[in-house]
Amino acid sequence: MNRSWHILGAGAIGSLFAAKLQNAGEQVVLLDHHQTPESGRRSLTGEPPVGNFQFPVSLTTDTQPIDHLLVTTKSYAVIPALRSVTHRLSSGAQLVVMVNGMGIAEQCKALLPAFSLVLGSTTEGAFRERKHTIVHAGTGITHLGDYRTTPGVSRSHEQAAHPGWFAPWRSMGACEWDSNINDRLWLKLAINAAINPLTALHQCKNGELVRQPAYLAQVMSLCDEIQAVALAAGNTAWAEDLPARVIEVIERTANNRSSMLQDILAGRPTEINDITGWLVKRASALSVATPTHSALLAKFSETYPNQG
Repeated sequence: MNRSWHILGAGAIGSLFAAKLQNAGEQVVLLDHHQTPESGRRSLTGEPPVGNFQFPVSLTTDTQPIDHLLVTTKSYAVIPALRSVTHRLSSGAQLVVMVNGMGIAEQCKALLPAFSLVLGSTTEGAFRERKHTIVHAGTGITHLGDYRTTPGVSRSHEQAAHPGWFAPWRSMGACEWDSNINDRLWLKLAINAAINPLTALHQCKNGELVRQPAYLAQVMSLCDEIQAVALAAGNTAWAEDLPARVIEVIERTANNRSSMLQDILAGRPTEINDITGWLVKRASALSVATPTHSALLAKFSETYPNQG
């Protein structure tokens, strides 16, 4: 059965997953908060999927029900965006929230406690080259999982727990259901914290972080501190090999402009407070020193004073 997925936040990542879902046979509708809907045309280049895509566009103020909603806005925009479509959510609507940063899920659940909430983490790299042109700069892995799932579920149980709507996602390739999505979200935060602020400050593509020795040294220092915070928080499953994971993502998305760099270049707000800011606060609560991250946060505020 083809489902209708509404995409809230049809930027680079949202457009990429809209194309993937359409190719998987799903119906896709882009949500628009403007009074007059913008074009639903998207041109994707780079890694597959590539080509020209056309999606229906629906205003957030419309009344047609939404059964499956994918949220790919900026972290600071998630709650206002959800509020704009709350009146359209059907009683059994499925929410999938795939954004950067931590602490967002708790806000979503507080706003919409009766709805099923799935969280997503992806290492796909994409950026907007022109208004309707998206460059898929690096193929990554996507994980989805229920909010507050129980760690330690066996693989066979995990496979059986896949919801029916997930089948097309699996068919897209490099997309898995995760019985402990919290670890994935921690890992995504760690990777973002080690890469994105540096690319924004140095205004470079991801690959420069391993080509420039001084930049690479900063990456390694950031990873060391992230590991210390993660271990203090009890997240040992992925923390030990974090530097290798970060380098792998940098190399796989070498031609990618991080979302934070894209925001800086476009004059938009960044997610620095939901990434590095959240990490520094979490470290303080755990009595873990993070001098490199703290200095990076201060330098970011100095360089981009309007970023909070």
